[in-house]
Amino acid sequence: MEAVPVPSAKLVHKGSTKDVFQLGDNYLFQFSDRYSVFDWGEMPDHLEGKGKALALFTKKIYEVLDQSTNRPLLRKEISQHQE
Repeated sequence: MEAVPVPSAKLVHKGSTKDVFQLGDNYLFQFSDRYSVFDWGEMPDHLEGKGKALALFTKKIYEVLDQSTNRPLLRKEISQHQE
């Protein structure tokens, strides 16, 4: 899975499995197929589809939180893949 360029986004966290960008008052989570094992850090190979699975899981968590708190947390989904 390749990175989606967002010129106005500021990288605020680069992790072993996801990167977080700030877009004004909002944050963009970019999940990858990278993975890490405990404290060893990022592994040399990738797990195909892992990033997409994490993105779908995170979207569902935010949808549940939105419903239970009556406060919208998930504002927009940005995807490079069309279903």
